[in-house]
Amino acid sequence: MGTAFTQAGGSAMRVMAIGVNCYYEPHGPPEKPGQFTEWVALRRYRFFKGVASECSTLALGVAELGLWPGRTPVGAPEDPSGLYVTNAVKRYLPSAEGKKAAQVQEAWFTEGRKVFRAELACLADHGALPHLVVVFGRAAWGHVWPEFYGADAPEWVLDYQSQPRDSKLFHYVNVVTVAGAQGPRPLLLVGLTQPSTSRRMSAERMVHELKRQTPET
Repeated sequence: MGTAFTQAGGSAMRVMAIGVNCYYEPHGPPEKPGQFTEWVALRRYRFFKGVASECSTLALGVAELGLWPGRTPVGAPEDPSGLYVTNAVKRYLPSAEGKKAAQVQEAWFTEGRKVFRAELACLADHGALPHLVVVFGRAAWGHVWPEFYGADAPEWVLDYQSQPRDSKLFHYVNVVTVAGAQGPRPLLLVGLTQPSTSRRMSAERMVHELKRQTPET
């Protein structure tokens, strides 16, 4: 969790990244407290390198659309201050059960959704909701977007708009209007392909499509 989420004020764009990187190899789960944080900060594995790079590309591209005037986007992948990286599954699983998202039991996603809702509630209470939520992988996506939509959505969700069905970004980009200290503002909820796989919907492609669909002013 970068300082943009933990310190009041500031002008950084807050980017929350959500994946399903929750497995350990046969020798056992990490024993060191804060191991996950270290992996993110040091970009130790392919997944975390990809998350940093994709979030940077997306934030810099989206900033040009003018959704959040005055907000500084996540810059170089080496700068984690604007990032909050978490998982849709909130526990480590043996690699045989968690290395691939398709292997993960529904119960672990359901458990994770409860924790995710509590995370969002804490951020809302502290005025630190993200500006951009980036979900990596279709399995995680299916358990994230419903937390912003419908009758059970938090009270700070004011509106939820998806892309037109004929758009290439349908099911990949949604605009959530949230209540903020200075009034309603957009939260961009997007889904990307897992960065450790071949990319069908990359940050670069998404930025290109968003700019193509946005009328010039």
